[in-house]
Amino acid sequence: MALAQPDVEARNYFGETALMRASQRGDGAEVNALIQAGADVNARDNSGMTPLLKATNGGHIEILRALIRAGADVNARDKAYGWTPLIWSANSGKAAVSKVLIEGGADVDATDRHERTALVHAAYLGHTEIVEALIKAKSNVNLRTEDGISALTLAAWGCHGDILRDLMEAGATVGMGEWGKQRPPQFEDFPVQDLYKGKPAPIEIRSNPMARTYITRLREGAKKGPNFAGHYTVVDWGCGSNCQVFVVVDARTGKVYGTNGADRGASFGISSSLFISDPPGPPNGTAYPDDPVDRLPARYYAWRENRFIPIYEQACSVVAGHQKCGCEEVEQLLSQPSGRH
Repeated sequence: MALAQPDVEARNYFGETALMRASQRGDGAEVNALIQAGADVNARDNSGMTPLLKATNGGHIEILRALIRAGADVNARDKAYGWTPLIWSANSGKAAVSKVLIEGGADVDATDRHERTALVHAAYLGHTEIVEALIKAKSNVNLRTEDGISALTLAAWGCHGDILRDLMEAGATVGMGEWGKQRPPQFEDFPVQDLYKGKPAPIEIRSNPMARTYITRLREGAKKGPNFAGHYTVVDWGCGSNCQVFVVVDARTGKVYGTNGADRGASFGISSSLFISDPPGPPNGTAYPDDPVDRLPARYYAWRENRFIPIYEQACSVVAGHQKCGCEEVEQLLSQPSGRH
């Protein structure tokens, strides 16, 4: 009597097959054996991860090659972020993995749920070798995210001068919708003339899923009246050490809109639609090298169509006991004619 063969497609509680688990931990011998046994190289677990995505996260080069040879979809996306293997590797800085995926036919211009490409991720996080590989593979250097932001701008925000030069040499330009001045946005750049002076409307609970959960805080905050962008009220509360949540309520309608978060607080005003999350501290203020809060970037948003649109960011560091935000070299590079339309 022949012995029953093991089921290569059997799954655990998380929906993982043996091939997924072997790909994650880097067991090349088992991966090859499972492929030979007919295991599905494109099976997905409960979170949408495939063996190739798991091998990408583990950085297992030879397993990636084996899976690609066996027909694994090199452009499969996970459920959570819509990331392909190439976007995963670009985000995590795995240059060797990115190169294998490119050689295996990965779509270099594939986008995630927010229309961010692998190039956008790599440029923002300072992964120079990956940026160079993507440029060589003819990635479109001028594709923009859902907020209209390019890889060039994100490289500038991160103070990655070497990446900025590479992108500019490849033809990247600052888009018309991106912040173009050689200084951070100011409140007067985003004036609001129509200031609401009526009685704040009651909170519209059905306008936002979080309205019911935080109804007491929202009601108390909204009673104070508009304090942002003419007719909106920013309501805030703590969410842990140095952490604040900011929620926007329309004083005219009571509708609850988008949130923002910060660790150094926020700056905003009634007569401007500019919102600064984690604003830079005073020039001569004391900063602490070991405190990650002082190293967080200062983030600038324009309030448009009832949501926060990122328009500018300043990388921050601690130098000689003081916080320093921005990078002069990058600002000078962007001011050159070749960096603009």
